[in-house]
Amino acid sequence: MSYIFNTFSESDDSFLDVVKKAQSLGYTEPNPKDDLNGMDVVRKILIIARLSGLRLEMSDVDNKTFLSKECLDASDTDEFYKHLELYQEKVNQLKNEAKTRNKVIKHIATLENGKATVGLQEIDDDSPFYYLNGSDNMLIVTSNYYHTNKLIVRGPGAGAAVTAAGVLSDILVSIS
Repeated sequence: MSYIFNTFSESDDSFLDVVKKAQSLGYTEPNPKDDLNGMDVVRKILIIARLSGLRLEMSDVDNKTFLSKECLDASDTDEFYKHLELYQEKVNQLKNEAKTRNKVIKHIATLENGKATVGLQEIDDDSPFYYLNGSDNMLIVTSNYYHTNKLIVRGPGAGAAVTAAGVLSDILVSIS
């Protein structure tokens, strides 16, 4: 998702072309619908919520999916792309409207006051999310201690090397 919206925000390419490129680079699931439906991001914010002591379930996360019902209901990748091609003008319009306000659209998960949400947001240039590019992901922590100067963790979030490093790290931690 990060690669898709970071690239889409910066380029003149259509949303469909950006999604297809992300798939060709191995940044999406075999069917990109499985990323674009937001559920992977829902799972990640749920993990963060639970690590912070909240007792949330997947159904507690407000997933504001932006895809059409036809895209979400597509039974395979070809059908998904057919519906995405028909729907992409809506996403292109969201990007262009944000651009007129000097903003970009990003897919963001938020955990605030015990509530988790996932969805598209318009981001302006005073947010660190505005400057994300490529496959970078970002976690911003705001707390009593990190209020004025937020704690920011940023790094690559997709690709074979990053995934392999994560799996290897998990294996090494589990056997030590």
